[in-house]
Amino acid sequence: MDDYDIIDEACPKCGHNPTHVRGCLVVGCEDGMINLYDEDPIFFAPGEYQPCRECHGTGVDWWCPECGADCEIEERRKSARPDRKGGEEWFSLECVGLVPRGDIRSVSAASLPVRECLPMNKIETIRKIWAMATKHCRVCPYTGHNPDELGLLIAEYYTSTAGQKYYDFLGDSKNSWENMSARDRFIEIVESSWRIADCGCGAGGLASEIASRYPEKWMYAMDISGHAFSKLFERTQKVVWNKASVLSLPYGDESMDMIISRFVIEHVVDPRRLISEAFRVLRPGGVLYMTYAQLLLKVKLSVAIREIILSIVKPDHITHLMPQIDDETMGNSDRDAVYLSTPWSITRMLTQAGFTVELSRWSQSLVIARKVESLPQTTNKVVDRDS
Repeated sequence: MDDYDIIDEACPKCGHNPTHVRGCLVVGCEDGMINLYDEDPIFFAPGEYQPCRECHGTGVDWWCPECGADCEIEERRKSARPDRKGGEEWFSLECVGLVPRGDIRSVSAASLPVRECLPMNKIETIRKIWAMATKHCRVCPYTGHNPDELGLLIAEYYTSTAGQKYYDFLGDSKNSWENMSARDRFIEIVESSWRIADCGCGAGGLASEIASRYPEKWMYAMDISGHAFSKLFERTQKVVWNKASVLSLPYGDESMDMIISRFVIEHVVDPRRLISEAFRVLRPGGVLYMTYAQLLLKVKLSVAIREIILSIVKPDHITHLMPQIDDETMGNSDRDAVYLSTPWSITRMLTQAGFTVELSRWSQSLVIARKVESLPQTTNKVVDRDS
């Protein structure tokens, strides 16, 4: 049985007296404070603390044995200032404007529960929300000196037995189609293209859906894992499939009208090579339709600030990430990322490779780039007007 004390204090919610109290059981909690350095020495300095989430910075758990209420929460709830609608002012996700009022369901698996939304300084609350929302989906910078080992590590995972669960999780074809068709110009570019390649096709849902909707087109798909083929074969046999790496596409020069790269670039060690391969394979006038993960939202604030500064002082810099491959990888596809993808670094690499960026939509995690048609050699002589 748990060790606790009985105190002569009434429950703030139901009025039951006595209530129970005991010291906080959270490992690392000292007088209500957690040493962040002990949890993550990479991102925090020694002596950097935050209030314990369980005891709310008090160092004790206080609860009612009758109704089961958290008495500390109820006590603060009674003292909360009323908002303009006459309710209670809790500086929750909705109160600081991170999500619409009344909806905190879709921020992340670690969204701040309503009972944890305590009235406090807004800046402290925002920091707490950021830490909690990224705690379970945080991606960490790679601190080694040989990024190639990351590529080998992630390739081994994709082709392993454990990687099959990852491909099982990637979703069905209709969801993939609905996700992409809602993005700017996707259907327009698909309908105007004749040969389309889905590079890094995952479970192949999008490729199979395009093939079924546009049977007159040549649809190609490739992925580094054989698990992708088994999933794709279950859906359709109308897609030409290849097992290959996006860093070495199995297609001839200028052979494709459209290349789809859907949340792939963050999973490769050399994103420049992925882009150069796409440029090689596309015919003049062809389009690279690329979506990417917004990983700046899934790193520590200090890492995000550092990345923004590096984009100014060292724009060609690439930040590699340490993939977090475990049982939860399939539940969050960004855990296997090896490149900290940002819209400005991607558009810069596209321009350097020779693409013309026609659209960069941060809100859709989307970049559309076109391979400019080569001008005839004779056009260079027009500059000599006196001849």
